[in-house]
Amino acid sequence: MFALHAVMGLLLLGVLRAFPQGRAPTDPCVGDPSRYYDEAAGRCCYRCPEGLSPKQLCPQGPSDCRKQCEPDYYLNGQNRCTACVSCGDDLVEKKPCSWNSPRVCECRAGMFCLTSAAHSCARCAPHSVCSAEMIVKFPGTAERDTICESPSPGASPDCGTSPEDCKAPASGTSPQAMPIPTSASSRARTMLLGEDTPRAPEDDAKMMRAPNSLSSEGKPSLDPGLLIMLDSEPFVP
Repeated sequence: MFALHAVMGLLLLGVLRAFPQGRAPTDPCVGDPSRYYDEAAGRCCYRCPEGLSPKQLCPQGPSDCRKQCEPDYYLNGQNRCTACVSCGDDLVEKKPCSWNSPRVCECRAGMFCLTSAAHSCARCAPHSVCSAEMIVKFPGTAERDTICESPSPGASPDCGTSPEDCKAPASGTSPQAMPIPTSASSRARTMLLGEDTPRAPEDDAKMMRAPNSLSSEGKPSLDPGLLIMLDSEPFVP
């Protein structure tokens, strides 16, 4: 009889050791094959059917399960696995592919999308380059081309491709006067009339013709001042 009690005690001890510490001897999930006990959560969790994966660590029902798609596929709004797009040579990945969202591609730097496609671009084109007479109004992006415009009035003619490079001349700066070539005859006429005296076109005509007065010998005589200027060397200022 003593041996029988010893055997029963060992069996009971083995059953008690089968339960973790702090856990009730009766499993609340026992008897329901669709549930299992999660020690981290401390409760029963729903067991997602084969082909589905849980959306969270401890799902509580079928709504917490999702369809399990293959790699590089995502689950769309109709609960269907859809292949993610691939980024080509002129494209870069903007958003990665996940279980519930597609991969998004965009044109690489220096190009913009000319023909759009679902989650991607079918054709990329290089950004336009503004001509020497234009400046950049809006730089190009992955979605749009560069926009050029004419520089503002008064801007420097040496404008670059950026609005910051195209600045108007500083205030107070006046253009330098260009020297006007003159001849000795024009300087002579200026001295006869005076530097501050305005000269009319008829003054030039008077300077070129001889005076009407006659000398004592009955010959026309020139103005002494004019003779001095004609006989002297050209005036050099």
